[in-house]
Amino acid sequence: MNTENKNENLKRLTANRLLIKDILNSDYIKKEGWNPNYLQTEKGNISKLQLIAFIIGVDNNSMTIDDSTGTIILRVFDEENIFSSYSLGDCVLVVGKPREFNGSKYVIPDIIKKVDKDWLRFHIASLDTGLVQDEKIEGKKDIEKKSDDSTNENKEIKENNDEEISSFQKIINLIENIDNGSGASIDELIIESKLDNAEKIINTLLEEGEIFEVRPGIVKVL
Repeated sequence: MNTENKNENLKRLTANRLLIKDILNSDYIKKEGWNPNYLQTEKGNISKLQLIAFIIGVDNNSMTIDDSTGTIILRVFDEENIFSSYSLGDCVLVVGKPREFNGSKYVIPDIIKKVDKDWLRFHIASLDTGLVQDEKIEGKKDIEKKSDDSTNENKEIKENNDEEISSFQKIINLIENIDNGSGASIDELIIESKLDNAEKIINTLLEEGEIFEVRPGIVKVL
């Protein structure tokens, strides 16, 4: 498989990064049979998405989040108190599936993970240049500086403990080593890791929200 096709396949397997306004401005398309329903957006047809936003409302079966471009509700129907460990003001990464009922869109979450608020600044700045402000740019610079500062430490840990850490942790450490602020190339990770199942591990980390794709073929650690 050539690099272009490999990256296209990986992209189809992972959640697409969106702003909430992208969901609200999209058309929800219902499909028959096993074909998944999807959002028809300017960024393509999306059946699985990734958001970063602040919690502005929460109860037993729903959570309302806001990323400054819009507000949307997360809903669960078969689990109670799933949101009990989250509080108003928490910044969260959400991986889930879009749904629509009576014309109102919402998200069924597969993964919810607390993240630093700087990731929301980076998320918005990288997806919507119209919203880039000095504060958001500074937030991105802070993230890049943290990545640079941690590179030497992570490299030393990797060299000393390479045989003891799991394959998943090895990929995460390698991303942190390679990432100079703009992300790490998936192709380089596959080569440098020397793991036969490196591509599968990267797919799994993307699906679980441990890493995310800042642009096609380039990933970062959350």
